[in-house]
Amino acid sequence: MKNNKKLSNEQIEKIRNRLIKNLEESTFRFIKKEIRYKLMKKQKWKCNICNKKILFSNKSNWKGEIGEIDHIHPFSKKSYYCNGTWNINEEENLQALCRTCNRKKSDKIKNEK
Repeated sequence: MKNNKKLSNEQIEKIRNRLIKNLEESTFRFIKKEIRYKLMKKQKWKCNICNKKILFSNKSNWKGEIGEIDHIHPFSKKSYYCNGTWNINEEENLQALCRTCNRKKSDKIKNEK
């Protein structure tokens, strides 16, 4: 059965914008400020590897390094991510690390040397 219903320009624009938004969020390293804050708070403002205190920004009220968001399964290896390339930025694949641990981890996968 054929569906001859045509989409309006407004509907096409909404679909286009949603696709672009999904593409941007899924294939780029950009992690929203709200997600970064949520991850650091969930980890009690500590690096997920060494437990050093981390800051959300340089305006935080305590001493420590500014935390960085790391992809547990490296972004550079997203084509091998078990939940699919498009989901590389999902919260389950993100963690907050201090700068030192993030540089040391680099693009390694857990237990990889």
